[in-house]
Amino acid sequence: MVGAPPASHFNTTMGLFLRLIGSFCIFSSALPASGEQAASPLETQNNECVSSLDESNTASISVPIVLKSLDSLCLLRTPRQLKRLVLVGTSSMRGNTAPLVLDERRVTALSPTGVYKVTSTLGVSYTTFLGLFDLEREMTVGNLRVHYVATSVVLGGDWKLIPVGSQIDYTTTMRIEIPSLARTTEATSKVVCQVIEKVTASTLFPTLTGDAKRLECLGGASEVYKRTSNWYLLNDYGYAVELSDNQMALSSFLSRHITEVEQ
Repeated sequence: MVGAPPASHFNTTMGLFLRLIGSFCIFSSALPASGEQAASPLETQNNECVSSLDESNTASISVPIVLKSLDSLCLLRTPRQLKRLVLVGTSSMRGNTAPLVLDERRVTALSPTGVYKVTSTLGVSYTTFLGLFDLEREMTVGNLRVHYVATSVVLGGDWKLIPVGSQIDYTTTMRIEIPSLARTTEATSKVVCQVIEKVTASTLFPTLTGDAKRLECLGGASEVYKRTSNWYLLNDYGYAVELSDNQMALSSFLSRHITEVEQ
């Protein structure tokens, strides 16, 4: 019988995981709007409010309590849907720059108001809310398969308008399972986002419609892994894309851009 990997190997693996989890969770505590009352990324022309839960589509997700809390937001249906997205970019660490592996994502809507299943050519699949934080994720860290499940999501702030000049934040508790080691733990991460500006979505890729709001987010699972990232929340699609990530403690910077879109 093969023994379990040594503790040092497990600690290294968990360190890699905790580095990644900082980008999974975002929470919101809104400041007063700065006068802007533009339509949110979750608003249609007829302002129809629909349930974010489709039991036939979400039955396989193992976080029904979290889904019901998101459903209580009664977010509004988006007019368009992303089906495929391709991102490329560069990674710099301590002065050394290298290209990122191409990230081709297949996006399937599990609800009309922000719950998506994403499968990436990077070998990762996950269920996400608005693209901003994960509800569930399967991935490989080192040579171990890791399963993440959100057990708690705390939201605050104006998620319907997300006005420029406001602040949004969210706190997510993730259960972390490593089946081959029979290990389970939990980690809670908080990310706070400032809504910086509104731009035309076609500046990110020519065929994208509507506006995009740029969110500057700060968060991470520990002080070492605190990170500042820039996200663009696409108004017509109800989906956010992270285009840059800066981890000051590690002198690490990622920059991405969109090269293909299918909708």
